[in-house]
Amino acid sequence: MQENIAVSVVVPVYNAAAHLEKCVGSILGQTLRNFELILVDDGSTDESAAICDSFLKDERVKVIHKKNSGPGEARNSGIEAARGEFIGFADADDRVSPEMFKKLYESAVQNGSDLVFCDYIAETKNGNINVQSDFSGNRTYNKEEIQNAMLPYFFGYGDGELYNYKSFCPFADYSSYVWLGLYRASVIKNNRLRFPNQSTYYNEDHLFNLNFTYYASKITHVAKFFYYYRDCDESLTKKYNEGFLNAKLNRYLYLRKFIDGNNCDEAFHKRLDNKICIESIHIINYYVNTVSISSKEKHKKICETVNTPEISGALKSLNLKSMPFSKLSLFLWLEKIKACRILLLLSRAYSLIR
Repeated sequence: MQENIAVSVVVPVYNAAAHLEKCVGSILGQTLRNFELILVDDGSTDESAAICDSFLKDERVKVIHKKNSGPGEARNSGIEAARGEFIGFADADDRVSPEMFKKLYESAVQNGSDLVFCDYIAETKNGNINVQSDFSGNRTYNKEEIQNAMLPYFFGYGDGELYNYKSFCPFADYSSYVWLGLYRASVIKNNRLRFPNQSTYYNEDHLFNLNFTYYASKITHVAKFFYYYRDCDESLTKKYNEGFLNAKLNRYLYLRKFIDGNNCDEAFHKRLDNKICIESIHIINYYVNTVSISSKEKHKKICETVNTPEISGALKSLNLKSMPFSKLSLFLWLEKIKACRILLLLSRAYSLIR
């Protein structure tokens, strides 16, 4: 049995037989030696469970079999079982570079950081895309910088940042994926941090990272592309979720309560309003690009989205004058005036501004 485990890597597994061996192989091939791999079979119905068990011959591997409850709960099971000083995550259809966990662990130790995150490569059907989380290179954020330059962007963007919002997020929002980093296990366990239910809140990575960031004393960005994310682009067209809008609304409510419950700056509410406006486009795009519902149903969902009090209120407060005219500002204006039929007709153009 291993002693002094530096890193526990948790991989939730659900019907991932086609890619699981490549994923696990990339983790077991790490240059870091003192780590453990926890595979959490989340009630798979294909060969995934057997593939997980086939790796038990390696003493670094632990397998948990459980009833299906989603990736968040699967990761929570992995956290409970983890013995490492740091905990990392990977998705079962992705892979990691051989030096990822060694380099991140060494950076965490050297800088005394509670979280170290890297950049990633999105492997798409049209080629690979390098995705940077921060444009300033390697950097360590102290507590004050975390509070001022990182935490606010979990809630949204200031008026002057709205149009170029992705340029202001070193580790938040759309750059906030748990498979990018190593997390100090003591911070997770001492503060009882866990992943929320995805079907309830949508994007459990975002809320987990928000809570961890709130407690972190130091966070380091390593500007290296260590993670390979397989972007299969199936979520919008093949996995329609009737509760998608409600899950988004639940997340906004969670964020509102977090702001009020942790005495955050009142400006965070305005940031969240701006965030909701941007995400309303994503919600409409989700429905329009879902092939399993009719045009009539898509129109109904668009109307439901822009008339929801949380979204309607955010759109009403949006300052469009702070944005240059563009497809984005046009789309948001159409939402403000609730031109649902026109939004349905023009929403295909959203892919041009995404």
